[in-house]
Amino acid sequence: MKALPKKQSIRVALTFVVLLKLAGMPLILGGCPTFCTSLGCDDHLYLIMAIEDGLDDAPRNVEQEVSGSVIMGLETIDFECPHPDPHNWDPSYACQDSRVAIRGLTEDITEVELDIQTNDAPPYVFSGAIDIDPELVYPNGIDCPPGCVQATATIVLEASQ
Repeated sequence: MKALPKKQSIRVALTFVVLLKLAGMPLILGGCPTFCTSLGCDDHLYLIMAIEDGLDDAPRNVEQEVSGSVIMGLETIDFECPHPDPHNWDPSYACQDSRVAIRGLTEDITEVELDIQTNDAPPYVFSGAIDIDPELVYPNGIDCPPGCVQATATIVLEASQ
């Protein structure tokens, strides 16, 4: 068997030592290392709009013009979807297909007041209080900040009389 040149054998030996150290790292650290992504996270109440029109067995999602107000804690957020001016929109909410994301949710808010209507003729409406269950979520994993408070509620709008 032919021996490796001295320079190459040193390189092989160093590579072997580095691999052994890397393989032993999880044992020293007490488990596998945590790798976090850089996903962001916002505190939101997601309101999914649905209507009960008798055409389907279950309420169907609304993907049309909807507006209203949400009282969350001490703050009232007015919204209009789609945004009336896409170049100058209100940062307290975001329109997302059949849902509205209301920013500023905290873990201690468990009830919100809603007053919502569509721009149909006649409009579909909802007015009243709903209970919500905010939870702390970690989109990057439990060991990877940031964490944020989120809750989702489906609001069934009914034809106004």
